[in-house]
Amino acid sequence: MFSLGLGTMQLLGPDAVNGLCGLPAAGLRRTTQRMIGVRELLAAGGLLTRSNGSAWMKARVFGDITDIALLTKSLESSTRRTRTWLAIAAVVGVTAVDVIGARRRQIPNERTNMHTRAAITINRPRDEVYSLWRDFTNLPRFMQHLESVQTTDERHSHWKAKAPAGSTVEWDAVVTDDVPARRIAWKSEGKTTVPNSGIVEFTEAPGGQGTEVTVTLEVEMPAGTAGKAAAKLFGEDPGQQVRDDLRHFKQILETGEVVYSEANPAGSQVKRLVKQRAAQPLSDRELATVGGGRR
Repeated sequence: MFSLGLGTMQLLGPDAVNGLCGLPAAGLRRTTQRMIGVRELLAAGGLLTRSNGSAWMKARVFGDITDIALLTKSLESSTRRTRTWLAIAAVVGVTAVDVIGARRRQIPNERTNMHTRAAITINRPRDEVYSLWRDFTNLPRFMQHLESVQTTDERHSHWKAKAPAGSTVEWDAVVTDDVPARRIAWKSEGKTTVPNSGIVEFTEAPGGQGTEVTVTLEVEMPAGTAGKAAAKLFGEDPGQQVRDDLRHFKQILETGEVVYSEANPAGSQVKRLVKQRAAQPLSDRELATVGGGRR
């Protein structure tokens, strides 16, 4: 019903919808609104007739992501930026609802495998880099999505990580390969909502510049392609997280701590970049959150 109402408004009154979004009337914007309106009406038809509802809900998620990108780009020409920001916030809220709907309509146990590979060069010897990573209890120091890692023996550990909407996810992991100063491989075991496996490799960097760390990760995401798209949108994509984590890992080894700034007190996370601000002293709450990181 939401798609039906919005699509009708966009098709019949594109200038009015642009005005609500804080955007001036223009021929290209008018055409864009009508095209999006047609997309919404098609989605409404598919959902109301219950024709392949899962596919239509996924289409809505991808459409929402497109709308957010278009609105963000339109900030450059917005005449009322507050309205444009409110429109972006509204679409983000709708996206969350659509993701939930897509998950409810998905084929039972539908999942999508996400493969990630990332690397970074750290100006430290291989033995030192390997040792810090191999003690899994150190991982929450630079993996900000991790809450805790508890080791039960040399091969087995229990992990607890943050998940969207303030929830958490837990799993047990087993080391499947361990060659000191060269590589560590692991995989989750038992029942978990996010089965995962990976390998981290340590090699000599060219030119004696330290150690090159390469992480290869595979994660089975719930909710199929809709869950994958939502993870990317809300900064929970494993690929984004691995790249953030490697930067923090490098900082800890080279400076002794994760480096924060007054403009971005949460550190160099992709999903935090939009929250950068003019430099200003951190509040007591921010200081407590970052644990007294360097500014």
